Amino acid sequence: MPEVLYDEISPGFFASLRVPVVAGREFDDRDGPASPPVALVNEALALRLWPGAGNPLGRTILLGGREVRVVGVVANHNPRSAAEAPPSMAFVPFWQNLFHPQIDARLAVRVRGDPAATLPALRRAVAGVDAAVPVTEALAFFDGMVKSGAIKKIALETTEVFDGNDTAAEVGKYTVLDGKGQAVDSGKYIVVWKTDGGKWKLHRDTWNSDAKPPAAAPPAK
Repeated sequence: MPEVLYDEISPGFFASLRVPVVAGREFDDRDGPASPPVALVNEALALRLWPGAGNPLGRTILLGGREVRVVGVVANHNPRSAAEAPPSMAFVPFWQNLFHPQIDARLAVRVRGDPAATLPALRRAVAGVDAAVPVTEALAFFDGMVKSGAIKKIALETTEVFDGNDTAAEVGKYTVLDGKGQAVDSGKYIVVWKTDGGKWKLHRDTWNSDAKPPAAAPPAK
């Protein structure tokens, strides 16, 4: 039987990463611990299991010794390295995890502006649900991708600069390159600079990808 990478995720995970659901549906509130076990597969795994067999929705696969029904197919992506081919992957709802007990969890949060500036609010949100749950690590997605080698370089091109005495605004374009030098994302950015002690320092920034948001998945039948 083919070996696959396996992960447990909650509703909205792929929307946060802008990974489109190409068939079926993403997980939702129907997929609780007492609900029938379901799974999502990526395109690579669907092709391996059912080459030329058509729609994989409704088919059954065996994960961790348990039969689960496929309810959706997501686009290929490699969470570890954009420089490597996407692996075959399967996903189950967080509350239907195959390995008990659940000892940790990670949140994927899409924000505007500086991710570090949102961390206090995120920590308060977690504490508001359960103050006994510690937040042990926080890492910006770009930082993690750079450290893993998935991103080799971010090329910047300044197109406009606006000077306002002690404040300046820089407008430009960016291109993200993977380990092979191939462009994996591009978009526009605005950076606001302010003087502090006679030196220019970054004050605020925002980045907007040119990538189109994923299309809504067709309703489940």
